[in-house]
Amino acid sequence: MTIFLAVLSIGLAIWVLVLLLDTRRIRRELVHINQTDTNAKVTAILAVHRPLVQEINTTLDTTRQLLRTRQQEDARVRALMTNLVHDIKTPLAIAAGYNQLVQKNAAAADQTRTQKVADSLATVSHYVDTLMNFSLLQETTQGLTLQPVNVTDLLGRLLLTYYDTFTAKQLMPDIQLAPALTMRTDERLLSRVFQNLIGNILAYGVGQPTITGERAAAGTIQFTFANAVAQPIPDVQALLQRFATAQQTAHSSGLGLNIMQTLVQRLGGTASVAQSTSRRFVVQLTFPAELAVKVPGSSKSARSPAKQ
Repeated sequence: MTIFLAVLSIGLAIWVLVLLLDTRRIRRELVHINQTDTNAKVTAILAVHRPLVQEINTTLDTTRQLLRTRQQEDARVRALMTNLVHDIKTPLAIAAGYNQLVQKNAAAADQTRTQKVADSLATVSHYVDTLMNFSLLQETTQGLTLQPVNVTDLLGRLLLTYYDTFTAKQLMPDIQLAPALTMRTDERLLSRVFQNLIGNILAYGVGQPTITGERAAAGTIQFTFANAVAQPIPDVQALLQRFATAQQTAHSSGLGLNIMQTLVQRLGGTASVAQSTSRRFVVQLTFPAELAVKVPGSSKSARSPAKQ
């Protein structure tokens, strides 16, 4: 009897050990499936585990199907958002252009009304730009189109398109850009970053803004956008949080600087904000030296104002 119990105990111990080892194997397979993009399924070796494994695989199939459906729906929503934004931008730009023509020829008594129209169009444009930034952020989560970009020329061209707006708001910027600042980047994303910051200056800046671009001593490329503000900002760092704004008004969505920072990080850089003692709001973008592209004949220390 004692021998039988001993043999039975040993057999049970071996069986429990086999169960534990197979359970650990199933767990490893599940960890691998959860941590990788795979269509693999859990396998069953022991008959006792087959019902459990079947239920696990059924759950995996259901989850994958739900994920595919969700991704397809998200793609359709993003495409709809992008098309909608572009459909709005075109008539908005036309309306703004016609209003500018009317303003130039309007009588003094009509200037107030045409200016109100211009302000309303600018507000709508601000919302559309924010929506475009958010849409672009969603579209570029998969990959970037990296290529050498002359960022000095890119920023200069963008500033030129805002010349009339700067003039109308009496915010002629002091622009100092080092020549031929070139780096590997996604031109479309970087353009949206610059447009976001220029729009921020136009929306909230007072006095003369400053826009600079230079190659720092460590080889990094830095861009600084600085402008005075009408009122001190209580918590500058909070502006990088989503839905945080310095001015809680109908014109403030609180997405602009947060999206800007996310796009800069996607491009391999960093974005920081600060407020000087002279009540100037400063945004600085820094891109690492490994992204920089050396251009023969360019000077590291040369700085030149953008010509309007």
